[in-house]
This record gives sequence, structure tokens and C-alpha cells, in this order.
Amino acid sequence: MTVSKVTFKAAAFLFVLVILLHQAVNSFGNSGRTVRVHHERLESWCPIPEPLSVIDPVNDLRPCSDFAKHEAIDIQVQRLSAAVRVATENWDDNGDVDVDPRWGVFDEFHRVLRVHFPKV
Repeated sequence: MTVSKVTFKAAAFLFVLVILLHQAVNSFGNSGRTVRVHHERLESWCPIPEPLSVIDPVNDLRPCSDFAKHEAIDIQVQRLSAAVRVATENWDDNGDVDVDPRWGVFDEFHRVLRVHFPKV
């Protein structure tokens, strides 16, 4: 067989393969139909409920946009800084919590969490 015959057969094979794949994708993907979404009917197609309000002054819940303000960021920095300053080394060979004194470092950590994150 010459090079031109091999090249022709390979090209013909690839052509048939592309046609078959195209047909398979069209028939599998959307059964030959074109799906169009019209913006003026979007609400009836996929109704979107009104957003829930998370503002709750009793429990001090505020919208997340409030946390992007400089005052809120400063408060979070202070809280997290206090938490990471507490030594909380832990070892693989620690004994039971009530027995091994090395667990005592977490007493201070719990105190800091209670002070800076009282609602958690």
C-alpha cells in the first residue's frame, strides 16, 4: 500500500468519525431541538423567591455587607489576634484531658473564645 492510499483511508476514517460524533452529540444533547430562554419569561421559567432578611437586632445578626466596613474588620482582627496569641501546643502522646497537665493550655484559649466570641 502506498503512502497516499494510507493517508486517504486515514482521512476518510476521521471524516466518518467526525460525522458520527456530530450526530451523536446532536441527538444525545438536545434531541435536535434548540433550547432558547427568553428573558421576558425568565421569571415564569425559574421563579426566584424574595431574599430572606437576616437582620435580627435581638441576636445581633447583620447583613454581610456590614462586615466589609473598616470598623467591623478592625473588630475581627482584634478577636482573631487574641485567639492566635494563646499558646495551644498539642502533642501526639497527650494523655487523658483530666489527667495530662499539658491540656491546661486550652483553658486560657476557652476563656479567650468566651470573651471575644460570646455568641458561639
